[in-house]
Amino acid sequence: MALQKPQTNFAAYIDGESEAQKLINTLADEIVGADIPKVEGGIDANRWEKVYEAEQDYWVTYTPKTRPNIQGKYLHTDGNLYDVVKIPDYSKLKFKDGTPAVEDDGFLYEVSSVYWDQIVEGGSRPTVREKDYGNYKTGRKIQVVQFSYTDKRGANIFVDVPNQLATLVTDLTKPDGVTAYIVKQKQTLSTGDVVYLDDWNEFELVTELPDDWNYSLKTAYQWEYVRYFDYYGSWTSLKSSIVEPGKSKYTFTERYYTADPVHDVPSRVVIKGTPTVPTGIPVREYSVMLEQPTNDWNYINIYYGEEFEGINTSGDSTTTYRGACDPTTVKPGLTPTVIDQAKAQAIYEMWNTDTIVKTFIPPSTK
Repeated sequence: MALQKPQTNFAAYIDGESEAQKLINTLADEIVGADIPKVEGGIDANRWEKVYEAEQDYWVTYTPKTRPNIQGKYLHTDGNLYDVVKIPDYSKLKFKDGTPAVEDDGFLYEVSSVYWDQIVEGGSRPTVREKDYGNYKTGRKIQVVQFSYTDKRGANIFVDVPNQLATLVTDLTKPDGVTAYIVKQKQTLSTGDVVYLDDWNEFELVTELPDDWNYSLKTAYQWEYVRYFDYYGSWTSLKSSIVEPGKSKYTFTERYYTADPVHDVPSRVVIKGTPTVPTGIPVREYSVMLEQPTNDWNYINIYYGEEFEGINTSGDSTTTYRGACDPTTVKPGLTPTVIDQAKAQAIYEMWNTDTIVKTFIPPSTK
């Protein structure tokens, strides 16, 4: 508003009392309702009117951020969080001599670490090199290439094992006390809709892995995969070739949202005066804005000038933080603590997407 000296020499005197938090409203009402004396006596028409009134309000905006090397965590129905691992590609695993460790059926078999099993061979250990003994299968194996399962619709689904995300959940009904699952990374939006992406720390179960994976993951892949070359030669072990879960934990760059410091506007009231002027002279409206500083009742600010413009609040400011932030931290001068990332994202998108209807529009004046 451009500064301008008032165009009147007549004044009305007002008095009264008001609560501190309502002072500017009371003053504005008194001015608008005051009797203006005429120079020749009597009362003139009061040409002041209230054109804008807004109570103190505050709202919250958000900023998206990322952080690297976040461990994937699956939240199970038992309320516990379980680490997510990424299964390496074992399908092409070989021994030192180049022999494939994975058999034609796609299984990696566990074998004992003895060269000669007298019961299996039915006799004493030979004294001369005859063949490559050892590799006595213990009965345990893991499918490292592909397996299938039947989904809820009865369809047969094939799963390629390499690079799948998996987790190990406590399950006392299983012999190993755990169940291994394939999981999928996702995000549940505040609307309840689900999107699948790789930057949100939320996972859902897809299906169980074959039961042999329970033992494999639980024992950190430390099976004895051994193959002897001959009686006098050395043997090789895959024990040191298999990646342990501690080294294959699934980490990713996580997207998350933080709240910005609380935005707030003080209570404001604007009155506009339209003086009477001689015919042919443009009318110059004059405005006065009364402002109550945020949470301070010791004084008020007064601004005056011409060409005032104001937009009142639209909607409910609490929709910018309700459910997304700890309400005890949503106060002028503070930075709120986000308690629901999905709701924070939804509000961020509301602020920054033109096609989304705004649930709140802050007031503005100039």
